[in-house]
Parts: sequence; structure tokens; C-alpha cells
Amino acid sequence: MEGNAYWEQRVKYYEQSDEENIVKRIKECQFVLDKLDKDELWKIILKDIAIWTEQVDSRWQDVYDETQLRQMRTVKLAATHLNNLKNTYTEDYRYAQEELASRKKKDIEKDYEV
Repeated sequence: MEGNAYWEQRVKYYEQSDEENIVKRIKECQFVLDKLDKDELWKIILKDIAIWTEQVDSRWQDVYDETQLRQMRTVKLAATHLNNLKNTYTEDYRYAQEELASRKKKDIEKDYEV
């Protein structure tokens, strides 16, 4: 996760969040992941994205117009981001769970120090 601006921001978010917000985020991520796994609409969207990506990949070398190339790049980046959404939410879910567990462990250790 190092060097990834998204994850660096997430780490800061969790460091600055209280446990209630972390629990809320865990529930949000779980909700999204449950919906993505079961939603037929999402499966259709991913299938269409694969088609668009394939079209971009098969045509880019024949395009010389700068504007069209930029548009194709935008489509490719957006498609990549959408294809990675499930992984992004999964990682966010795991990280939030780890952060919550770490905080609870620290709270327990503090109780024993007293």
C-alpha cells in the first residue's frame, strides 16, 4: 500500500477517526461488497466495461488524433477503476477491521496497565 495516494489518505482517515466511524465504514464496505457480489446490473456493467476496454486496446495504435487518444485514455482509466472497485472496497474493509482490532487491543492493554 506504500506509495499509493489513495491508501495513504485512507490511513490518515482511520488514524483520525474514532471507533464509531471505523465501525460505520466497515458496515458500508460490507454492504457494498454484498451488493456487488449479488447485483446482476453490476455484472452487466462489468461485461460492458470489458467490451469497451477491448475496443480501446485494439484501436489505440491506429489513432493519431491527440484528443481521441486522451478520450481513450480516460475510458481506459475509468474502466480500470471500475473493475477494481470490489478489490478497493475489500482492502478498505480489511484495513478498517485491522485498525479497529488494533485499537481494541490497545484499550485492553491499557486496562491491564492500571
